[in-house]
Amino acid sequence: MDKLFQELSGWIVTALVFAAVTVILAGGSLLEKVGRRMEVQGEDFSLMSDCEAVASVCERKEPMICCIGKRVWETGESISVSQIFEAIDAEGTKLEITVMDITDQEGNSVIGCYREDMQQAVFFEKGIYTFLLKAMDKERKSCTEKRCILIDCR
Repeated sequence: MDKLFQELSGWIVTALVFAAVTVILAGGSLLEKVGRRMEVQGEDFSLMSDCEAVASVCERKEPMICCIGKRVWETGESISVSQIFEAIDAEGTKLEITVMDITDQEGNSVIGCYREDMQQAVFFEKGIYTFLLKAMDKERKSCTEKRCILIDCR
């Protein structure tokens, strides 16, 4: 009797698992068919004014940072950021430039050579110095670029 009970319980568990898997698969395909037939009423937000405003800000070009001054400077010479770099937004308006970091040719930070209050840098050793610059327009679109200058005593 014990052996018969063990054999039947194995068959019953197998049949229950098979029935559960069959129900899950059939239910999933049934729900998918019902979902395809349902029509969902929705609003079209693309014509609303705030959506258009967000789209215009997203399509706006980011500011550009370009080099306008000379690229070779003397050692010990005071270099104003506004003398060598210029940032403009999509309309051509000049923007303020923020110096994030200055590195030498080995990649070491030399931001200590820069005076933020005067926006000037003075380099006492010759080499190539890379400025990490950032500009942000009135719509808060920003641009971050690296620009190099050469310090030489020729």
